[in-house]
Order: sequence, then C-alpha cells, then structure tokens
Amino acid sequence: GQRPWWHSRDHMNRPMNSPLFFDTLQLACPYKSIPGSFVAISGNSLRILSVQPGNSTGPFYRHSLELPGPGVPRKMIHEPKTGIFAVAQMDRVCLFDPFSGSIGTAIEYHSGEVALSCCFASFHDNPAQVFLVVSGAREFIVSPRSAAESFIDLFPIDLENVKLGPRLHRTPIQV
Repeated sequence: GQRPWWHSRDHMNRPMNSPLFFDTLQLACPYKSIPGSFVAISGNSLRILSVQPGNSTGPFYRHSLELPGPGVPRKMIHEPKTGIFAVAQMDRVCLFDPFSGSIGTAIEYHSGEVALSCCFASFHDNPAQVFLVVSGAREFIVSPRSAAESFIDLFPIDLENVKLGPRLHRTPIQV
C-alpha cells in the first residue's frame, strides 16, 4: 500500500507535503481541540497526529491507542463539544477520549448483529445530554447488500467518565 502524506503550509504560507511514516490510514478526522491535529486509524491503532507551528519536519505522534477487540473500523466520528470520538467496528462501537488517552466502554453486539454506522445526538429538551446513535443490522451481507433486520439504537453517554449507559431504545427500520 501507499504511505499517507500530510499537506500543510510553511511559515511563508507555501504548500508543503510531508510523508507520514506508518501504514496506510483507514479513517481520519480533524481534531479541533488541538489545532493542526487529526485522529486517524491505521490497522487496529488509533493515532493522534499534530504539527507544531514552525516545525518543517512534519507530523508527529501525540498518542497511539490500541482499539479493543478485532474488527476493521467502519466509521469514526467526533463530538465537537466534548472532544470524544466513537469508532464503529463490525461487532462493537468504542468511545474514547484522545486527549486523556482513555478508552471508554464499548457496545458489543452478539447473535449475528453488526454496527454499521454511528453518530452523536442531543435533543432540544436536554441539550447537555449527549447520546450515541448506532445503526446496525442482523445477519448482514455486504454484497449483495441485505440484512434480516435493520435497527437504530440509542445510548446515553456519561461524558465525564467516557462511558455508555444501557441502550434506551431500539427502532426497527426498513432498508
């Protein structure tokens, strides 16, 4: 595979490309809590990379965390108010706080269920409470795309401890 490259600008605002010296990235997302940083997944590792102002040698690691369990990450999302991330793998969704380096609880699906995607949400009656919304399926087949059942699950998040509460609701959906 090809190595990823970091595109940035030097002190005179000229474009600059720097190679990243690790394996190909599967997913990447900007990390707004630390300017000039992003969070990326390479293999089963989550990496936080950033560029120091005026550093012409390119990005460096700030943290590297091993994601729990097997499975290829399918989706990574960032909650901008809190700085936490969620990563959806086939049979689990993990929460983590890259700033502190802590990995929170994971949702683990069983009985042929898989997590396909996820997002963060809050509702107008309690905007301070953040929820994790996970779309999933049972007996999912990638090609041709089919499933015995599809659903959307809703989980409350304890932001201070980066933990998920028990599932509050499951909505069956038609695809």
